[in-house]
Amino acid sequence: TATWNGRDASGQALPDGAYRLVATSNDAWGNPPVTAAATLGLSGTPPVLSLTGTRSLPMLVSPNGDGLNDTARLTFVVSKPATIVTSVRDAAGGTVRTLTLQANAGPGVVTWDGLGAAGTPVPDGQYVLEVTARDAAGNVGAGVTVPVVIATARSRVAAAPAWISPSGRGAD
Repeated sequence: TATWNGRDASGQALPDGAYRLVATSNDAWGNPPVTAAATLGLSGTPPVLSLTGTRSLPMLVSPNGDGLNDTARLTFVVSKPATIVTSVRDAAGGTVRTLTLQANAGPGVVTWDGLGAAGTPVPDGQYVLEVTARDAAGNVGAGVTVPVVIATARSRVAAAPAWISPSGRGAD
């Protein structure tokens, strides 16, 4: 077993890239040495995740099936291929659902439908979407937090009569 910390002989961190590892072994019986080689990828740079097209915050989500704001839809750009993990937390900080997706470098979308881990709607209230990106080497970039308000009740407000008269006479 051999380990390498991604540093050179003087202890300086090496830049990201491909490195060739060559190991040679000899034994005490005088047999010819055996050499093996492998290429290792070194990555110490975490992915950078940024939201794009974010509307006003907090996001209002009304997952009641009326076709208006039924989901929280976050568009993002990530600097390199990564696993995007979104933790949905309630007002007490408890995780109600975790969404995971694989993203290539560039734009992507995370969508939350207002359902908890059991597949049932979460109660109305305040939530937070915590979005992070982790690359294949395990580097985790700075996260992004987006507040969300879930409000499923449909409005039953209506004006009666359905017209308004600015002069108060009913003729305008």
